Amino acid sequence: MNVKLAHKLFLSYALIIVVLVSAFLAFSYVSNQSLLSNAMNGIDEKVIEELIPILSQRFERQGSFAELIADPAQWNALVDANFFRVFIALSPKIPQATPNIEQPPTAAPHLQPCEPPFPTFLQRLSLLGQDKNTLIAAPKPKSDTYQQPIKHHGRIIGWLSVGKINVDTLPLAGYFFDQQLQLTIWATSCAGL
Repeated sequence: MNVKLAHKLFLSYALIIVVLVSAFLAFSYVSNQSLLSNAMNGIDEKVIEELIPILSQRFERQGSFAELIADPAQWNALVDANFFRVFIALSPKIPQATPNIEQPPTAAPHLQPCEPPFPTFLQRLSLLGQDKNTLIAAPKPKSDTYQQPIKHHGRIIGWLSVGKINVDTLPLAGYFFDQQLQLTIWATSCAGL
């Protein structure tokens, strides 16, 4: 009788551990995915916050966005400058490497240009009018977007719309999630034992 009770208790504990480990694995995967997505798309949102007052000031000086619409190079330069300024400000400080004087530099191998794993901020950004008609279209638009109004003296004069990055499509993100999953399985297996 005691042996049967011990077996039942063991099976109950084993089932509880399997359920808890499975729930923890699912929670860990979803939370890591959410954190990475929030970090990458959060940079875009910060850049838009920085661009809005700049565009509002240009609208005040010129009365419209016609100059930016007519001159794509000016639009590209404005967006890129602000994106990299925000990106560098949010990035951790990287110490400068000291060159090795004893060994002569080797020639870098010829690298073929490759397509980035997702469109750049500029490629995903659109400038919209106050009624959300497209003034400057994103070269690589996305259906899932983050939008913020551009205001001038409290009145909406336009919108900025940026396509969100889907982390599921990034090869590096997949590798990161696989590594996290293996580490979590190992840790929870040890804890279960």
